[in-house]
Amino acid sequence: MIIATIAQGQDITEQKAIEEDLRASEEKYRALVEHSLEGILILDMQGTILFANHAAAQLSELEHSSKLIGRKVQEFIAPESQMAVVSDFNEVAHGHDAFPATYNAIAASGRAYVIESIGKVISYDGSPAILLSIRDRTREKQAAMALRESEEKFRALVEHSLDGILIADFSGDILYLNRSAARIVGVIDPKDLVGKRSVMDFVAPDSREDVIRDLQNVTRGIDSYLVNYHLITDADMSIWVESIGRRITFDGKPAILVSIHDITERKAAERTQICLASIVKSSYDAIISLDLDTRVITWNRGAEEILGWKAGEIIGRQYSVVIPLEDQPIFEDYFNEMIATKTPQVREVNRLHRSGRKLRMSATTSPILDQNGTIIAISGILRDITREKEMMQKIQENLYEKETLLREIHHRVKNNMQVVSSLLHLQALTIGDERFMGAFQESENRIASMALVHEHLYQSENLARINAAEYVRKLSLEITHSYSSSGNITMTHRLDDLTIDIDTATYCGLIVNELLSNALKHAFNGREEGRIGISLEKDEEGSIILTFEDDGIGMPETIDPQTGSTLGVELIRTFIRQIKGSYSCSPRPGGGTRWQIWFRNEDDTGPEGQKSLTEDDTNPPPPSSA
Repeated sequence: MIIATIAQGQDITEQKAIEEDLRASEEKYRALVEHSLEGILILDMQGTILFANHAAAQLSELEHSSKLIGRKVQEFIAPESQMAVVSDFNEVAHGHDAFPATYNAIAASGRAYVIESIGKVISYDGSPAILLSIRDRTREKQAAMALRESEEKFRALVEHSLDGILIADFSGDILYLNRSAARIVGVIDPKDLVGKRSVMDFVAPDSREDVIRDLQNVTRGIDSYLVNYHLITDADMSIWVESIGRRITFDGKPAILVSIHDITERKAAERTQICLASIVKSSYDAIISLDLDTRVITWNRGAEEILGWKAGEIIGRQYSVVIPLEDQPIFEDYFNEMIATKTPQVREVNRLHRSGRKLRMSATTSPILDQNGTIIAISGILRDITREKEMMQKIQENLYEKETLLREIHHRVKNNMQVVSSLLHLQALTIGDERFMGAFQESENRIASMALVHEHLYQSENLARINAAEYVRKLSLEITHSYSSSGNITMTHRLDDLTIDIDTATYCGLIVNELLSNALKHAFNGREEGRIGISLEKDEEGSIILTFEDDGIGMPETIDPQTGSTLGVELIRTFIRQIKGSYSCSPRPGGGTRWQIWFRNEDDTGPEGQKSLTEDDTNPPPPSSA
């Protein structure tokens, strides 16, 4: 659908009268630009987006065109096309119309695609601006590349012209024409015309005298200015073109440069108007327009089917007849807002069927502006989504039931683990040997660390991930409390607000359990007090770093953390392997041990091997803030 025709010209009285009539008849459908298959953007001279239609938002994979307003167009251009965009933008900004150009673009989701764009300088809200028409040409990229290669000689001229460009000698023989000119006269390859055909071959009989006269004037140095000619294409189609001609030098010889623009659509605007009216009339969606007093101006067949009112019954009446009483203040607010801001709106609304049944509808409303930018009416497209909303409600209810069941499962798993832990505790009480009692306590703590994961999931809104900081803090405090002799041990935490999946959380908890249990049992022998620090953070590469350190007596030389010479160390190494992590274990200056473990969440992989660390990097003072 043609939205507007922008061309350099002067007022022609007869043509102006026709255009005024056509413009008046087309204002009614101007809001349909929001539903054009082509994306339309208006930029200021710095590349900031001032206007975007719905198709442009869809190309960018944004839910609404308002998400584009205020952003730089370069944000959506791939790096390899940035220079071309800047160059073309500068050319257009200096008044050179841009012929269709192709760029690599990036949608909001990160998807790469190819767009074709046409740009031209216009006046927008009283200031210079650039109008862009864009369409997705991803599937045609390969063909477009071949086309650009064949046009290499005249690339600069062709890529910056919306119009056909033709050069002829004084007798009218064609010396050069671009692909737009060839397309206008119905020829595929410009080479079929250059040196073989005359301009007069395409002039209809009723325009031959005008063309001959204007060619003669141009040969004498009198430029022709915005004249209309009737042409017959090679495909025997009748078209109308708007033309400007001037004398130039081409290949060292005098010639005539002609710029032509196909205005056949303008001439056939009345037919287009009938077609658009037919589309509106036959649409399954309700397409409605209101005057500024909210009286119904148009009411298509879709509106009749959806809302139950015949056009003859409702046209001229207040639109409030189809709005529930409680929703009328809401309608008045956004109707007034649209008039004030001239901004289209997309929202869900309630409307009444003639029978009184309430319908839930998706409504896209847009202002209709006259040639001066004044709002003369409001148009709206409404789609009945009542059934969709009912289905969504059922889905939400089913989802809630499943979430409730899953929470109950986590709750039962946590309870079962607590039962096992209690059984181990009771069994330990019957054993007099402290070594066996210690082994039972360690098993209790391991089970408790896993049960705590399910407790967090049961209490969390997210049933697949838990807050790592809350989990590690609570787990470390419970383990410390389970060792009655740890009363003089100071525990500090430095924990980032991270969420991790259930499997990672389980192994992370088991690692903390082993490290903390070993420290509480062995690190402070012969001492009345000590300090333990635990930190959890994410580095710049996205790895999660778990750091555990104490200021105890240090790890005995007989224990090798790289080979797992004790059960505790071997368990730690096993758990780290399960989360595809890596680790280092080193003494702290002044005494004690520091463990650092790197891992990634879910399917990510951490750094391979042990991470080499300098003394300054690996041994800061234990964290002092709880």
